[in-house]
Amino acid sequence: METFSIHPIGYVRERDGSKVLEVLPEYRPALDKLDEWGHVVSVWWFSGSDNPDTRSILRQTRPHQSSPGEAGTFATRSPRRPNPLGLTVAKIDRVDVEQGLVVIDRHDALPDTPLLDIKPYSPGSDRVEAPILPEWAAHWPKSREESAVFDWAKEDGKA
Repeated sequence: METFSIHPIGYVRERDGSKVLEVLPEYRPALDKLDEWGHVVSVWWFSGSDNPDTRSILRQTRPHQSSPGEAGTFATRSPRRPNPLGLTVAKIDRVDVEQGLVVIDRHDALPDTPLLDIKPYSPGSDRVEAPILPEWAAHWPKSREESAVFDWAKEDGKA
């Protein structure tokens, strides 16, 4: 089996009530001009869910309240997966290149989660105008703004 080496470029942090992508010193020059964009896509490691047992889970039992009884891991957003990668789109509030900080409006990773990459959100590449969802997820929010006020706790299959 082929393997790869991935190193964090920084960490997801919480400072003074704000979510922050904290970039390590050697990667800070890569933040130049990021402040010209409105949103960022961060790729991160579900470090709290990374162990051999969770990496071997290929089927999820009732991942959401209205979902079918079982689904393949790649049909879910579960942190329990062969490579526990997370992806978050966030609004950029401020970028400080010297300090290596990207202050954002929200993030779904826990503080101190390893940050693997940052990309500017570009609607021409990242937005799907007419997404196709399974029937059981058709009531989910159609934008990240709607998602911020959606009651995701009711969707948890464990409830």
